[in-house]
Amino acid sequence: MAQRTALVSVGVRTSLVVLKYVLAVLSGSMALMADAVHNVSDIAQALALYMGVRIADRRTETFPYGLYKLENLISLGVAVLITIVGYELARKAILGGPAEEIENLPWTMGAMALAMAGSYAFSRWEGAIAKRTSSPALEADSRDALIDTLATLAVLLSLVAAWLGYNIDLWATLVIVLFIIYTSAELGVGAIRVLLDASIDHDLLMKVQRTLEADRDVVEVHELKGRNSGPYRFIEGHVVLDVDDLEEAHQISYRLERAVRDVAENIDRVLIHFEPQHKETLLYAAPMATDDLIADDFGQAEKFALVTVGTDDQRVRDVRHIANPYIEAGSGRGILIAHMLRDEDVDAVFIREELEGKGPYYALAAEHVRTVQTEATTLAEALSQENIELEVPADAGTGS
Repeated sequence: MAQRTALVSVGVRTSLVVLKYVLAVLSGSMALMADAVHNVSDIAQALALYMGVRIADRRTETFPYGLYKLENLISLGVAVLITIVGYELARKAILGGPAEEIENLPWTMGAMALAMAGSYAFSRWEGAIAKRTSSPALEADSRDALIDTLATLAVLLSLVAAWLGYNIDLWATLVIVLFIIYTSAELGVGAIRVLLDASIDHDLLMKVQRTLEADRDVVEVHELKGRNSGPYRFIEGHVVLDVDDLEEAHQISYRLERAVRDVAENIDRVLIHFEPQHKETLLYAAPMATDDLIADDFGQAEKFALVTVGTDDQRVRDVRHIANPYIEAGSGRGILIAHMLRDEDVDAVFIREELEGKGPYYALAAEHVRTVQTEATTLAEALSQENIELEVPADAGTGS
């Protein structure tokens, strides 16, 4: 779409140059001749635009991220050209000599009115395509076409004024120059921001951050940044995940990338850096038949022992017990217990029975609670399986 539009721009600009040149020769209007000469630079600009959008998305070993910024370079060039046009218009309006007599005014005015209408229609059409494709080069070319429309309007007004015996070239030209200065400044600043890797829109960046934070496995978003390159965006995030398994973390990162693409348009690349959540302590749980003996049935345990263990020294910090409120719940109690343990922020649970393939096993896995299969009959034996000595400090809590 962008390539075809750029090629249409070449044809439109060439047609306008030919038309204005013929009219300038027939009428003897210096303003019309100057406008035709100005449009010659537009042809060169349109050709550069076509070449730019044609090769912008190509990747090579030298340019592995593509040549998207070529469009922004073209936008900057357009801004410079518009500035030069503004200067030339102002210089001619202020320093130009007396106007020569213009011939064939009715025909020239009619033809210029048609040229102005065509230039305006093309500007609107190209602007709509630029918005749809998020192409800064097409947007810049669209604005330049609008400048051409205003320049043509200035020429047309001068022709009408000459036909009526008045001269308003100076005032009309100076108004257009002010518009040119504003447009070129806006285009130039926008292009330079992208070329210098300025951040993407703050509101969009916050929207992406909220999307990442809403994921159930994301503990924290450390850093998030993004940049524009041509019509596309590159986003990079550093997140802390509530998982320990590397393969699972990779799968989560793929899910996060898809979520970002769903809320942000024209994304070329999303890069998610992840790290596991660092904990100073881990919480182990075990279904208990008594204070010391592990229950054979996960769902029928009278209570659960919760053992807090330091991650740096593998020493027990605290032992406490909580009652099993779902012992009489019947079907589904294992899943309810799994959710209860997750609410307690349990990291691992000892089990004597075979749970794999059953509801509680999948519920625990979904909550990233590791199941530790054991044949131990006591809590101390189960902990020793994880190289943990059940030696509770004198000031540790042991309440139920």
